[in-house]
Amino acid sequence: MHWAVPRAMLDRFLVATCAVGCLVTIVGCSAVTSVPRGSTQKTSTATPSKSAQHEASVSSTQRRSSATTAVGTLTPEWGPNGYRNEVVVLMYHEFLTNPIPGDDITPTNLATQLSLFQQDGYHAITLQQFTRFIDGQGTVPPNAILLTFDNGYQSQYTVAFPLLEKYHDPAVLFLIASWLTPGYAPAGVQPPLTPAEVQQMVASGLVSIGTQGWDIHTAVAVAPGLTEAADIGQEYDAATGTTESLTSYEARVGTDLAHAQSALAPLAGGKLTAFAYPFGDYDPALISILHQEGFEYLFAAKLGWANIQGQSPNVLYRVNVGSWTTTPTGALSAIQTVAADTAKDPSWQPPAKSIEVWH
Repeated sequence: MHWAVPRAMLDRFLVATCAVGCLVTIVGCSAVTSVPRGSTQKTSTATPSKSAQHEASVSSTQRRSSATTAVGTLTPEWGPNGYRNEVVVLMYHEFLTNPIPGDDITPTNLATQLSLFQQDGYHAITLQQFTRFIDGQGTVPPNAILLTFDNGYQSQYTVAFPLLEKYHDPAVLFLIASWLTPGYAPAGVQPPLTPAEVQQMVASGLVSIGTQGWDIHTAVAVAPGLTEAADIGQEYDAATGTTESLTSYEARVGTDLAHAQSALAPLAGGKLTAFAYPFGDYDPALISILHQEGFEYLFAAKLGWANIQGQSPNVLYRVNVGSWTTTPTGALSAIQTVAADTAKDPSWQPPAKSIEVWH
């Protein structure tokens, strides 16, 4: 059963389920309930069968480990004037005059954030600058940030884009490709971007395009009463009591990604290489499929940390400053905190997988 769950709706569902302790997050091979980085509060759970199957089917030469972080030639630094040789990637979704619990802030909040970033000496960089830095082929200015906008809401054009032009800030759109088709976006979400609006933003030279797939930013049943992100979970068929095979899962997700590539490449001016994990979930099987479809730079959503030269591009960290509870000064504080923490511990490694199971 394939559930077309709008991002905003599911996010608000997750807020509610977290409150009653019904959300389980699988990190690596353990289940935790939103445990902060470095915590040892874990409870044992079985490794998902898909991962075991995948590890048996993919040779080590075909894999790029998502848990490998190598400190590059440029060492991250933190001091009185901020940070150097790091990039803090910021995540936003939609912009509403009256935000409700979820990933949305007011237009005024965004405007104030971008104004403060410029006043305080932060430098927004392009996706190309970022990827060259990660690959060890370029440098970034001090206090570098990368602005990213997920899903493809029309307010990213009506609210965010004029502000990007005002401050000359580059940004990345991680689009749900199917939403560009009229009538395809789920009911109950803010109107999505149109292809013409995306083209205008790209033509400005400020905006690059990544994706979250064609139609995998949703949830699928993986067992009776349990769901996972569609790009992670093997679908459960309640009528037959059977679960999708690994081969069928790989084909379904690969086809979705190929569809997204073909739909967005003409708008982007070439093949896409950047992907944002729907709901922030990832595992080795998904990473392998993404590589096969040409995606090299893979962005997470839950790991608040700065990015440094030489780290694996399989799990690039982002900081959510687009939540309805985030203030402009709170956004600045978040940037400073993760940058300082990263400079203190540049060898920190992300888990090999991060999976949420929703009851």
